[in-house]
Amino acid sequence: MPGNLLITSINVQGIGDTNKRRDVLNCLKSKHSNIVCLQDTHLTEKYLFFTRSIWGYECYFNNFSSQSRGVAIFINNNFDYSFQKMETDDQGNFIILHFLSYEKDITLFCIYGPNKDEPVFYESIKNKLSTIENDCIFVGDFNLVMSPQKDYFNYLHVNNPKSRDKVLEIVLEYNLIDCWREEHIEERKYTWFQKKSNKTR
Repeated sequence: MPGNLLITSINVQGIGDTNKRRDVLNCLKSKHSNIVCLQDTHLTEKYLFFTRSIWGYECYFNNFSSQSRGVAIFINNNFDYSFQKMETDDQGNFIILHFLSYEKDITLFCIYGPNKDEPVFYESIKNKLSTIENDCIFVGDFNLVMSPQKDYFNYLHVNNPKSRDKVLEIVLEYNLIDCWREEHIEERKYTWFQKKSNKTR
């Protein structure tokens, strides 16, 4: 594959509001990523036509309700892309997108992990992964962290420990690489914080 595939992934904490949806998508379009993956979209069917029109290119959705969950994948027109097939669940927790790019078969998992400790969810992801032979990319918000010593601040306990163990099992079995951590081995950066407790992760 010539060059790098540039993917942006973000938990948007709901884009049901018209103005927020427009602002978020226009901001993401300005980044010129090849693929944009969103989690916690809170979209329903009535929003999809307008969302597609704002983006202007290919996009795929797996919705749950206007109050929770939902994932989406937005494709830009700045790279070679050919859709093959898509898989979803009925809880708005994942999209698995199979596509062809520069004559290479790729499978993209866009995941919004359960807030509760539900290792069975990741077992189902593992089962799907076991049937795929081409290159796979995982993005999303798993609602857990891989390295508590580096990825937590002010936490007394590991969040969703059974789910974390299952994800670590998948990583080891399939030799997956955390691209960001590979480039920032000791760095501490957080994307979520709670004001009352001063917790970050």
